[in-house]
Amino acid sequence: MKRDMDLVRKLLLAIEEKDERFTSESLEVFDYSSDEIDYHCAMLLEAGIIRGKPIGTMGSPDTCLISGISFEGHEYLDSIRDNKVWSRVKDKSKKAGVTLTFDIVRDVAKTIAKELIT
Repeated sequence: MKRDMDLVRKLLLAIEEKDERFTSESLEVFDYSSDEIDYHCAMLLEAGIIRGKPIGTMGSPDTCLISGISFEGHEYLDSIRDNKVWSRVKDKSKKAGVTLTFDIVRDVAKTIAKELIT
């Protein structure tokens, strides 16, 4: 399964809204399967972007118990929260033919935010 940075953003926005612990299986994101959501939550957990622990079983090995977003995750989400910024990050990467990584997204988003502020 490929990493989908649009799904990563949507998941972080959804996780931010939760007030208590929950499983990745309880998250619903339009147009994405539960397997895609579980897989991406497991990646976010592994990367230290969200807090929690893996609780997967043989039937669903990527299921996670999620307790929130890490400080690093909040920094990342804040850099791409604005739809205009997120759209420009994706456009710039597509034009440059660059695959989006967390570091590239954050760096490009910071640059765009600075442009918008000044």
